[in-house]
Amino acid sequence: MIANRIHLNIIWGWCCIFFFALPLRAEMVIEPVISGFQPPPGRDRPAGGTASGGSRPVHQTCFPNPAKHQELLTAVTPGHHLGLTMMKRPEFVVYLPLTKAKVGELSIFDQQMRGVYQMNVAINKRTGFISMTLPQEAPDLVPHQPYYWTFALVCNERDRTEDLVVGGWIERTEINRDLRSHLEKASFLQRVSLLASNGYWYDAIAEVLNQPAAANQSTTTKTWEKLLTSVGLNHIAQKPIHDSQLLTRRKHHHL
Repeated sequence: MIANRIHLNIIWGWCCIFFFALPLRAEMVIEPVISGFQPPPGRDRPAGGTASGGSRPVHQTCFPNPAKHQELLTAVTPGHHLGLTMMKRPEFVVYLPLTKAKVGELSIFDQQMRGVYQMNVAINKRTGFISMTLPQEAPDLVPHQPYYWTFALVCNERDRTEDLVVGGWIERTEINRDLRSHLEKASFLQRVSLLASNGYWYDAIAEVLNQPAAANQSTTTKTWEKLLTSVGLNHIAQKPIHDSQLLTRRKHHHL
């Protein structure tokens, strides 16, 4: 009897371990993995544009307090790579440090660096990630043609040679049927991962920035950090994004 009771206790112990361990193992298996940016295969950014266009230190003309550490004006781009979009009028995002500048200027150029469109935005006392979308009157990005975009911080309106300019390459490309099918059934994290891993940088960052306020902020923040660190933007990856905003357009015109 004693032996049988010991045997039954051992079996019951193993059963408890097995059943209580199952939820933990399942949770580990389904934990989402966020993919970073992968450049579009067989594509490279065209020659041209501003050298090291991703970041610029804010010089004395713009910086309100020279004694403090100067943050970088940064274009949220995939570095030296071309980023894809499926949008006719995509969102362009920069990280704006606190400056004395009152106006910024978003410009779009074709592959030969000929001006296509330009608009001014009011940035007085704004800081953090800012998103700019081309208005309806702006020309659509032509599919399969690379464009270079720039954001200029107007530090001295009387001397535009003192502008700080950052930018990057973008190309509008339709997604294939297989990727479209996967995106239609995907969750938020899956959509971001699919877009980023297939080269659609601008759509991936727009997906994160346009998350509703009621969404899980921790998940949104981690996703944003993963995207930015995957392209070397570590210095702004942990900056808060809940205050990101679409800037008000003051005026715009064709170049």
